[in-house]
Parts: sequence; structure tokens; C-alpha cells
Amino acid sequence: MTVPYITAWSAEDVLADPDTLPLLRTGPGRAPALVYPDEQSQDRDRYGILWRRATWAPGEGQPRFARVHPIRHRRVMLRGSCQICTAPASLWMTAAPAWHAHLERLGPAAPYLTVDPPVCHSCAITAAHQCPGLRADGYVFLAPRRWANVAVRGQVADPASDSFSESRLIPLPGAVTTGGTPVDLRLVAAESLVSGLFEITAHHDPDEVAGLGRRLDTPARSRTAR
Repeated sequence: MTVPYITAWSAEDVLADPDTLPLLRTGPGRAPALVYPDEQSQDRDRYGILWRRATWAPGEGQPRFARVHPIRHRRVMLRGSCQICTAPASLWMTAAPAWHAHLERLGPAAPYLTVDPPVCHSCAITAAHQCPGLRADGYVFLAPRRWANVAVRGQVADPASDSFSESRLIPLPGAVTTGGTPVDLRLVAAESLVSGLFEITAHHDPDEVAGLGRRLDTPARSRTAR
């Protein structure tokens, strides 16, 4: 089995669970914010959102195919790289049931939101043959005219109760999405980026897809890249 770059390994542990992140209370008239006691520059993105930490030990232990590594996932989403081999990506690939559910719920004109990073043409073949979900349920290739990273998925702290919400979609400033409620980004512990695909044509033949589409957000190089 090919292990995708974004897959988490059993030796990689999350260093700071959102349930244990403290709230920084900054005094009267100033809003609280989530912080790490030993916070480093790579812990926040350009929007000021705090990201979950994880150890870095790819290849050690057993691959956990159902779980992604937050740093590696963020890296390929920022760069538009293949989630399997990290080469420049050229395809958006999604399970057919997810695409059909989107069409039934929102219609073909609505942006399609996905936490699945793109793939290159070569790795699309690998995914189609090796991913159990894609083999069982089928898949489609999406050709959007435009795309952007539009949201994060993560937990939101409640300063009143010192508790956290369930993982949810949080739109990024100025982004167009089909879900999620704007929140105070200083209270977010993010775990993954969400891409929005716009003006989509679906295909079953990857050769009919010319590329990822025109990118709307400014490509950023992740400071957490290794």
C-alpha cells in the first residue's frame, strides 16, 4: 500500500489537545485568545488562527489511514500539492456519494467544500486502486474554474465555560463558503484547511481535467513545512 504524505503515523501524537489549551485573559476591554505557553511563529497562520501541534515522525510505527497529520495536510493545501507524493497537483478527486450529496443539497452552482487536498494524475490512479472508499463507492474528478482555501475546521473555545465546541467549519475572512458561522478567530484551534471549488464540471476521465482551476487566494508557503 502507498501511504499518502498527509497520513498520520502511530508514532505521531498531537502535542496540544484543544481541550487543554488555556485561554489568555488580557484584561478589561480586551478579548481572550487561545495561546500556547511556549508559542512559536509557526503556530499561527496569517489570519492569527492557532493551529494544533503534532509530532513529526512519518514512517515510524503504523500508518493511520483514517487520520491526517495536521501540519502535512496544511502544507499541501497551502501549496496546491498532491496529498500523496507532494508533486504539483492537477486534479480534485472526491468520492461519488459526497459529490451527489452536494448536488442534492445545494445544487451544481454552489461552491463545493472539501478537506481532501488535490492529487496529481499519476497518484489519482494509485488512489483509485488502493483507497477502500473510492473502490467501493466510486469517485469523480472535479474541474472547477476557480478555487481557494476558504475555511478551517477546528474547535472554538467558549471563554465563559472554558470548554470547546465539537470540530466545526469556520470561514476565513472574506471567503465565500456554503456553510459555517463566523467566529472570533482568536478562539479557534484549527486542525485542517478547507478548500472551496467554484463553477465545477464533473468528469469520470482524469484526462478531461486541465488542472486545478484558477487560484483566488494568494499561495502561501507554510512555515510548518519540513
